[in-house]
Amino acid sequence: MERTLRRGLIAHRLLDMWISLSREAKRLTFLVWSRTAAFMYGLFPFWGRLQGVMIVLQKDARFLAIERNDNLGFGLPGGFVNRGEDLIAALKREVYEETGLSLLSCQELFRFDSDYRFPTTTVVYRGEAQGVLRESWEGQPVWLTLEEIEAKTYPPIKPAIEYLWQIARESSKTS
Repeated sequence: MERTLRRGLIAHRLLDMWISLSREAKRLTFLVWSRTAAFMYGLFPFWGRLQGVMIVLQKDARFLAIERNDNLGFGLPGGFVNRGEDLIAALKREVYEETGLSLLSCQELFRFDSDYRFPTTTVVYRGEAQGVLRESWEGQPVWLTLEEIEAKTYPPIKPAIEYLWQIARESSKTS
C-alpha cells in the first residue's frame, strides 16, 4: 500500500513537470515511450496476459475520451494495472493521471480480452468523477459523442465502444 502511494506521488510530480512542456514535446515523448514499451513487451512478454482498466464517464450525450498523443486515435481513460495493484486503485490512479479528475464511484460493466500490441484482459467500468480536466503526457481529455469517438477509435477500445452503442440502442428502444 505504501509503495503504491509513493509511486502515485512520484507519478503526480512527473505529471506536474509534463504540464509545463509544450503539447508537441508531450506528443513526441509519449509516442517514443508507447512504441518502445510495445516493442519490448512483444519481444519479452515476462508477465503473460496484462490486466487493464478503463472507465466510461458520461455527461449528457457525451463521453470523456483521451485524444492520444501518439496519433492512434481516441481512447477512454484507463490503462494498465501495476503488479500487485488493486483494480479500483489502478482505475483511480489512471483517471487522475490522464484527466486530473477524482473518481467518485464506479461499477463494473464487462471484461474483454485483446491481443492488440500485448495480450490484455481489460475490465470496463462506468462511473462518476469530479474535478477540473487537464491535459496529461498521454493526451488531451475531451467530451465527445459516440460517433466522434468511433470515427477515430484507438483499436484496443473497440469492444467498449461497441458495448456503449448496444446500450444506446437498447435505451432508445425503451424511450
